[in-house]
Amino acid sequence: MKIINDNGKFEREFENKIKRDIGKYKMFEKKDRIVVALSGGKDSTTVLYILHKEGYNVEGLMIDLELGEWSKKHKENMENFCKKLGVKFHIIDLRKEL
Repeated sequence: MKIINDNGKFEREFENKIKRDIGKYKMFEKKDRIVVALSGGKDSTTVLYILHKEGYNVEGLMIDLELGEWSKKHKENMENFCKKLGVKFHIIDLRKEL
């Protein structure tokens, strides 16, 4: 697999499109509290990262489905990621709630 080094051009364009769309559609303002549902995958993690980077008031939320090692791994990853960013992280324990 060949990886092309574009000196961060893709990331800048991607982030600029997100900023533009947030403003265009008036999704929310920086003072709003935004809770990002985290699955442990790249999409939700990227949303949290970019919103935090842009100065939005974000928090992470994960529903612990307790699916063995898979859930444990993703919960640890999201806890560490949020801690590194300095973002509040909430976990909902599905067994306790139901």
